[in-house]
Formats: sequence, structure tokens, C-alpha cells
Amino acid sequence: MHTRSKQSRALVVMIGAGLITVPILVPAVAQAAPEPSGLPAIVVNEVIQDNDAIADAIELLNIGDEPVDLSGWILADDKNEMLVDEGTIIAPGQYLAITVDDDARADKFGLGKADQANVKLPDGTLVDSYSWNGHVPTSYGRCVDGTGDFQITIEATPNAANACVARAAGNIVINEIESNDPDKGPDWVELFNTSAWAIDLGGVSFSDNNPGKNRYDIPAGTVIGSGETLVLTEEQFDFGLGGEDSATLSEGDAIIDTYSWTAHALHSYGRCPDGVGEFGQTTEATPGAANLCSAPEMPEIVVNEVETNDGEPGDWIELFNLTDAEVSLAGWVVRDNDDAHVSVLPADATIPARGFYVVEESQLGYGLGKEDAARLYLPGGHALVSEYSWTATADDQHAPTTFGRCPDGTGDWRITTASTKGAPNDCGLALRINEVETSDDWVEIVNVGFETADLSGMTLLDGGDKAPYVFANGTELAAGAYLRVDVASAFGLGGNDEITFADAGGSVIDFVAWTSHPAPTLGRCPDGTGEFGNTRLATPGAKNACAGELVTQAWPGADRMDPVDAPNTFGTDMSGVVYEADGTIWAVNNGNGTLHKLQLVNGALTEADGWTGGRTLRYGDGLGTVDAEGVAVIGGSSANGILVASERNTGTGDRGSRPSVLRYDISGTGELLATHEWNLSGFYPGIGANAGLEGVAWIPDAELVAAGLVDENTGRAYDPAEYAAHSGGVVFVGVEATNMVAGYVLGTGGEITRITEFETAFPGVMELEYDSATGLLWVLCDEVCEGRAQTFKVGADTDRAGEFAAVAAYERPAGTVNYANEGFAIAPISQCVDGLRDVLWANDDQSDGHAFRLGAINCTSDGSGDGDGDGDGNGDGGEDSGSGGTGTGTGSSSDSGSANGKTAALVTTGAPQEMYGALIAAAALLVALGGAAALVDRRRRA
Repeated sequence: MHTRSKQSRALVVMIGAGLITVPILVPAVAQAAPEPSGLPAIVVNEVIQDNDAIADAIELLNIGDEPVDLSGWILADDKNEMLVDEGTIIAPGQYLAITVDDDARADKFGLGKADQANVKLPDGTLVDSYSWNGHVPTSYGRCVDGTGDFQITIEATPNAANACVARAAGNIVINEIESNDPDKGPDWVELFNTSAWAIDLGGVSFSDNNPGKNRYDIPAGTVIGSGETLVLTEEQFDFGLGGEDSATLSEGDAIIDTYSWTAHALHSYGRCPDGVGEFGQTTEATPGAANLCSAPEMPEIVVNEVETNDGEPGDWIELFNLTDAEVSLAGWVVRDNDDAHVSVLPADATIPARGFYVVEESQLGYGLGKEDAARLYLPGGHALVSEYSWTATADDQHAPTTFGRCPDGTGDWRITTASTKGAPNDCGLALRINEVETSDDWVEIVNVGFETADLSGMTLLDGGDKAPYVFANGTELAAGAYLRVDVASAFGLGGNDEITFADAGGSVIDFVAWTSHPAPTLGRCPDGTGEFGNTRLATPGAKNACAGELVTQAWPGADRMDPVDAPNTFGTDMSGVVYEADGTIWAVNNGNGTLHKLQLVNGALTEADGWTGGRTLRYGDGLGTVDAEGVAVIGGSSANGILVASERNTGTGDRGSRPSVLRYDISGTGELLATHEWNLSGFYPGIGANAGLEGVAWIPDAELVAAGLVDENTGRAYDPAEYAAHSGGVVFVGVEATNMVAGYVLGTGGEITRITEFETAFPGVMELEYDSATGLLWVLCDEVCEGRAQTFKVGADTDRAGEFAAVAAYERPAGTVNYANEGFAIAPISQCVDGLRDVLWANDDQSDGHAFRLGAINCTSDGSGDGDGDGDGNGDGGEDSGSGGTGTGTGSSSDSGSANGKTAALVTTGAPQEMYGALIAAAALLVALGGAAALVDRRRRA
């Protein structure tokens, strides 16, 4: 199980008087010059991907001794490809920039903010690659050409040597001027380097308002480092600065920077803030140090609420405007506790009077840890406006909801009752009227908070003239618990009535009114936070039975979940698991990025020969650590390849989102390099780094065609022949942040096409498993949903022919523990014995020392029956279209993360109602308020 990480994506570099965002380069993804391997000596040398004057291009360089014929070679980003024209020859030492965003070409593509440049042989063999995580206005280039690491260049130079040495123009500014200090020393001028590079000032001149007479040529070799200052004194430039004068930097005839004044300053003239601000009089001369300026007027904008636990669509920081006027936030800077984590708010950012502004994780470019800070600065990033820092909760976790001010804008910070992104903070008592019954006259109270509540002296009052019901001293309600209150002794409840719930001082906590007797009860859906409506049945002291919610059945197999691995063998973070057709078991570990080959013999699970400790998974460039969350077998046999679903590369300092499906050939030995990577980030913009792909499953084309799957792209029956060469099946992925499952045709040439998508009933999809014997696609949730599962099949709903629809939903086996099971695999039908076959669960926590537990499922049950939708077995289990079918040998994985506002409530049928406690109460609360925060018992994985 992982710890929440923080992703660093960008730093702010000051250029002239403005700001640009410059990505922090991750050396691990920069592929050095090819080692001797039989591949041609061709490297990616420069990438142009956000230059207003030059179209997107990939520059290649021949660092070998022989010309290379590039005919039919492939240039690609993370999902598109372009063929190099026939007859293209690159000579030794030649630079060749190829425009990929060429309107004249049908196979053109643009290079994105987070993307990659790949050069491949005609057969798809990767020759060289470079990946990046942010736009730059110049280019990314190797310094030195051909063999050096990539860096941000000074300017784009297609078909020429990279510009790796910065110039003064646009980077060096005059920062402070002293013209009136005869008693303390000579006049002076301070220069400031706003760029990310050290700059040699050779060729730069300094002059006053008489440049023909007073001009000082700065000697070559005078270097000013990035973010550093250089003071030139009167002793050097040999002229004084007058009361009405100017200071000018120039290079030849071109002026780099200039400032004029009409009277001596009391102390000095200086930029505030340094390097980028306007000139003004300082409060003290500070040659060679930060300027001392009058304190800027601080707008009354404060940090108001903070989500650190992976909300919707990720972490976020909420600001509040205490003033009665709209305020522009253009250029304002947001940081966490790391000065290198910088987010500059866009030019159109405004916050309304007495209103809110939310900075999403996708804007931040980094996540927020369980011990961290949120800091807000004026443009330039120097003047701190507001900040809040926090530590982990008592159980070393993130806040179960959010940290927020109570009241908004001015109050003390606390853990809120509920997440309220972009709305007033919920700081009230965590008690709510939850259900009302008017025949037997009872009212149900629920505690939606995270601490036991004392109800002593609180009251319930109806709309009549009788005395209220008063809670006795010592009455307590545990977090997440429900309390039936029989009010008949105080008053009766009529068909046109109301209930007021007040604290001991008479302040109203909650209120509900109705105009006719509810049938059977009036209840909130979801519990504690939703709107009141008629329920399906009365559930005093338990979770409400809401119309249209998911209804579950008992587990369709044996009621057991027995350990099968030797204690403390595999450690934590075991995630996806899958059987192949011959009974071999594959599993992945998301902590150390390993693939494991397992065998189950006589009830004992062990590692196969040669696979002790698993094998490390790498990306195609041999670098990084794959956050392996899901695993599937192509065509039921590992000989066809293994698919792994990954959320991110945890082996880099960035750790940003990288939702990818990777294919591995397991025939070799040692570390495994991905033969293919399909990066799906374009389908999930803004997705959190720890909220991406959790499960993966492979379903054969033939079975999807036979099932009548409708292709969402064409509106016709799915036809594999309409797509480029692929694995012979459709790859399905479960996405944690969206609670969705989607099916993709992944071409062997890197093509990605989504052909179907459907919604599940869970807060997040934590595992996928395709069972070829029944044609069911299983979707699992982990301990957040009490280990429940839901099945889907194409055509299960006759009103939605050709789409995936819900078939049934199941509880975990009765009497078993609610483990953090994030892997689930069903044994092949060939292993059916006495009507049962094995199922294997992978436990991310290694609870009680065991990472794997074995159970059983009915061999041939198709899972049909009651419980897929509206309480009578007839619901559709989801609103979005989708499709599916039957197939052989697939599976996947999961990891935990965020819930979202599309989650349905969960109710058990055929057994007494459960009281789920604080966890499920928290789930309902967060879901109803639109927050996708991870719940109190969901720990962060990294």
C-alpha cells in the first residue's frame, strides 16, 4: 500500500518582466545516445512543440559515420505515427528537422504539453525517444548535440546545432539604481538574471542618458548566474548618475533594458519584486541583495479549504474573497510546502465578491501530501498573501474530508464535516435527520461525522403544539451510526407535518417537512446528505433503502477466503492477479513494479522456478518504475504477451499521471522492458497521478462480435477489420477517478481507439476480470465498498442491445473479513470440481501476513437474477453506454483512490440490513456533495 506522493511538474522562470512556466526536466526519460546494439546511430536531438513561429517538429541527428536511409521510418508521439518519406537520407553529422504538424499530410499530429517524441525503424523497433511534461516556447534539445542531456534551449534551431548558451537580451534586466550616495560611496547599478541559465555579459554595454560619452563595455567572462545579481559601480563605468538621468543596457545597437528618472531617489530605485516588478523607490538601498520595497497592498483573498485526499478530479485548493468586489487572480502563484512546486494562475482567473475560486490538481501540477501546505502569492511569487499548513491525522492519514476555515474566510481551521468544493464550508454538527416514519411515529438520526456525538439535551419537535422530544443526558451516537427515536411518547406524526432537530441551546440543526404520509418512509438518499424522498422500505437504525440504488446478492460460491501463501512472503502492494488458460497465475506489485509468476499446488501458492521475487517491469526505454496496478493475459496464454495497467512512473522525481497499458514479452530473463506502451492520458485529461488505471482485461474480438457489441465510433456492430493490426481482442481498463470501464483497440503500431465505455456502481474501479466461461466482465471494488463485485455483459439489458449492461452485484463471501483485496482472478473452467472452481484474491495490505487468499465460485453461473438496479432486479446498473462479450484468459488489478459523485448506494438483499459505520456514512456524505475524496479507510498508494 502506497503513501500519497507529490508530483512536481513545473517551476516558474521569470523572463524580462513576465512569467513563463518551464517544465522541470526528468533526466530519467531522456534517452542517451544509442549504445552499440546494431541500431543505426540516429538520435532525437531537438523537439519543438509550443513555438509560435515554428510548427511542431522532431529533429534527428546522425551521430554515426555512415549515411542512413530513413525511408519508411516512423516518427511518433504517445499515440500517433507518421512515416518518413521515401528517399530520405541523413548524412553523418547531419541535422534533419521533420515537421510532424504538417497540414499537407494526412498522418500529421501535434506534440502536446505532456508527450513524447519517438523514432522507430519501419518494423516498429524503437531507436530513440524523449518525453517531457510541459510546454516551452523555445524547444527541448540535447546539450551537447547528439549525446548530451536534454534541456530547455535558448531558441529553437531546426536543422542546426542547438542553442544552449543564453543571451542577455530578454534575460538580464536592470534591477536597482543608486544615483545619490556621495557620502556612502560611488553610484552603482544592479543587474539581475531572470533566466534559468548562467549568462556571459561579454558584448553588453551600460550607459547613462549620454551614451555617446558615457558608455561602459562589460568584459567578456563576466558571468551572472541564474537568479543572481551583479553590481556595477561608478569606479567601473567611470561616470556618475545624475538627478535626472537614465540607465541603459544594450547589446550593439539593441537596447536590452532601460530606466529613466527625474530626481534622485531617497535611497534607490528598484524593481519590486526583483527582476519582474515595476520600478519604484525602495525603503533602503540593497546592492547585491533582494530589494526592500514598501509592502504591497494585500488583497483580502485567503486559502479557505484544502482537499489532500484525491478528490474530484484530484487534490484542490479553494480560495475565498473577503471583499465586496471581484478580484483578478491573473498571474497569482500557488505553491505547496516545496518552493519548486509552482502554479501560475491563468490570465482569465477571477474570484467573485464574497465568492470562491478552486485551483484543481491539474492546474497545480502537483499533489498535496498528508503533511503539506497551501501558499498563495501575488504575481511574481514573492509576496505571500495567505497560507495554511497541516500535519497528518492521529492515525497518520489524510483528512477524511477536507481542511477548512469555520466560518469561511476568517475562522479557525478544522477537519470539515463534508467536502464542499467551491461552496461554503460545512462546519456544523455532523448530525442529520435521516428517515421519518409516520405510522409508528419514529425519526432516525444519523451521525455523518468522524467522532462520537453527544445528543444530551437536543430536541425533536413536530409541527403541532405539543412539547418536544428531549434526548436524555448521556445519549451518544457513534460516527457513522444510526439511531431510531420513537417520538410517539411526545407527539404523533401526521400526513402534513414537519420535524425540527435542534441542539441543546435551541439552534436548528436540521429540518424536514412533508404534505402526505410517505410510503413507506421519508428518507435521505444518500444517507445524511441527500434530498428526502420515499424509500423502498423502512430501515430504522440502518442505511436507507433508496429507489434506484444497487442491490446486491450473496456471493455465488463457497463462503470462504483462506490464506494460500506462506506468511510474509510477498509483502504489501500486491495488486492485480490473473489466471492463464493452463492454470498459471500472474500477479503484479504496484509498490516495486514487479511481475510475479505463481503456481497453486495442493492448496499452497508459491513462485514458479526462476521467478523468485518477481521480475522488475520497465518502460520501453529501460528506465523508470512501473506502478503496476493490473495484469491481463493476451489470448489466454502468456506466450502471446502480458498486459500491465499502470497509473504512473514512480521511479522519477515527477511521479505525475501516466495512465498507460504496457505489453511485455516474458520469454527472456532479467528485467522486462515493455515492447509497447499505449498512453491513455489524452482520454483522461486532468486525471490525478494516483487516480488512473487500476484494472485491465482482454476480451477476444470474436466473442465481442458474437455478442453483438456496438462500436461507439461507428454506431455499427464492432468490426475488428476496421482497425489496424492489434492483439486480436479489445483491452478493457478500469479507471479509478471516473468509476468507468472503457474498451480500447490498441494497435501494434501504437494506435489507440476507444470503442465502448460504461459506468459502474462503485466509487472507483479497483479490478477487472473477464470470465470466458460465462462471458461476464467482473468489476470489483476494494475495502471501501466492503469487497463487493458487479458483473456486466453485452446485451444484458434488452433495451440497450449491443451495450454492456449490469447483470448482478455481489457481497464478498459471507463471514469473511473486509480485506483490502485489490486483485481478483477466476480459475479456468477446466478446473471446475464438484460445481466449484477457485477464485484468488490479492490483498494489498498483506493483512495478517498474507497477500493471497483462495475461495470458490460456482462453475457455470452466469450471475443473472435480481439485484442489478432498482431493487426488483430490473435496473440497468448504469447510465452510460457500453458493450462487451465473452472471451478467454483475461484479468486485471487495482489500487485504491478517489470516489466520485456518480456512486450509487449499496444495499444487501436476502439478509438483514447492515450498519456500515463511519466508512460508508463518509462515502455517502462525500458522494452527495460532489466530492470525490478518498474515504477515511482508503490509504494513498504511490
